[in-house]
Amino acid sequence: MSTESKTSSGGVSFFGALFLVLLTLKLTGYIDWPWVWVAAPLWVLPSLVLVIWLFLVIGSKVVKAIERKRDDRARLLGKDAP
Repeated sequence: MSTESKTSSGGVSFFGALFLVLLTLKLTGYIDWPWVWVAAPLWVLPSLVLVIWLFLVIGSKVVKAIERKRDDRARLLGKDAP
C-alpha cells in the first residue's frame, strides 16, 4: 500500500483576493476608485511580465545584431572573429 499523499493547493491567489476585496469595497461604496484601479490586481502583474519579456526579447535581438556587426567587420578586415 502506498503511503504517498497527494495534496493540491487550490484557491485564490493574493492578487485574486485583493481584487475581491477591492471589488467588495467598490460595490459597497467604501471606495470611490475608477474601475480600472479596482481591476488593477488582475492586469498589473500580467502587464509587468509582458514588459519584462519584451525587454528581454528586444535586448537579445540587439546583442545578436551587435555581435553580427562585429563579426562582419572582423571578416572584412581579414581577421578571425573572436
